[in-house]
Amino acid sequence: MDVIDHKFVEFPFADYLLVFISIIVGYVCTEFFAGWGSLIRNRENVKMYWLHLAWTINFFCQLMVNWWWLWGNRIRLTENFLYFFYTLISPVIFYIISVFLFPTIKDGQVLDFKVYFYKNRNNIFGMFGMLISAYYVNNIWLRGQDIMSFDNIYCLTGIAFALISVAVKNELFHVVNFCIGSVIFATYAIFFNDYSFIK
Repeated sequence: MDVIDHKFVEFPFADYLLVFISIIVGYVCTEFFAGWGSLIRNRENVKMYWLHLAWTINFFCQLMVNWWWLWGNRIRLTENFLYFFYTLISPVIFYIISVFLFPTIKDGQVLDFKVYFYKNRNNIFGMFGMLISAYYVNNIWLRGQDIMSFDNIYCLTGIAFALISVAVKNELFHVVNFCIGSVIFATYAIFFNDYSFIK
């Protein structure tokens, strides 16, 4: 009977930790898809609001950029537990945002998403402000960037947008805020984000 020689395959610790983060991000993606699916299934009882729907797409795109961007944390991820734990913060905040964006729709319930969006804007943009603040701390603490680096100026701009969105309820403001914010996000993500860590 032949004896099979099992060779030990080394699994890098950073990859091991990234797998757990991947599971969380994957679950958050599921929440977005389930939320959109719920809107479609309940379309007869739901009054859609284009700005709410646009924000769900915007936040999903931000989640994808965040997932891409988290790869840069792998360099210091294994140094201590706090770095690993801190890296979990942004996916968890995205999950909480998804909960506020997509309420549970009960059978037969009529829901006006325009009313819902403005009623919950404090929760949505409050969590968004916390998310961008987490990016800011991450840039300084884990990545060693200057307090006023280009990436951190982007973060400070995002924090300001979030705070103003919490404070102001005016619909026209939120439309303009979404348009300007989306252009800034897309421009930063495509042209100015630092991808030098991807090798």
